[in-house]
Amino acid sequence: MDDFAQWLACLLKQREDDVQRLLDDKVALYFLMTWTLFESKCFSGFMQASAINKFSERIVRNEKFDVAPLVPSARCFHERYQDSERLTHLLHDRARRPADLMQCLSTPFEELAPEKVVYFVVFVVFRYRNNMFHGNKRIQSWLRFSEQIALCTMAMQAFISHAEVMNPTVSWPVTE
Repeated sequence: MDDFAQWLACLLKQREDDVQRLLDDKVALYFLMTWTLFESKCFSGFMQASAINKFSERIVRNEKFDVAPLVPSARCFHERYQDSERLTHLLHDRARRPADLMQCLSTPFEELAPEKVVYFVVFVVFRYRNNMFHGNKRIQSWLRFSEQIALCTMAMQAFISHAEVMNPTVSWPVTE
């Protein structure tokens, strides 16, 4: 494993010192581990953008999800994506911007219904994940957006914890 950074840098055609900085920074690791749990626990193992509205309505209306833990992330992202250039980085194709996303962004944050706050945050998390894995982002992007990635991780933690309360499945017996 001593040569992992070198191997990964070579594979990704990135600078080895940037790869090492990413590996030393736990933000990416936390996001990756949390994403796996989030997708599994909240979306039965496979998340699609088309499922976000249904998820949002279900956990707010049926499961009484408290959006308070999402407010810091939601407010930050809502403010961030008022900037059209930043919104373009989040979702490149203007023609494919969901009406629900645009409605959230055009509504003052304080007026968003709880299910819209959930929708908005989950959509942003989903786009970060897609941009990180499917976009042509470089290691420097992961490092540059570590604050936003950490906000995504915190939001996913709230959803996972809620899902675990609703349906406990993530416990392993303690071994000595």
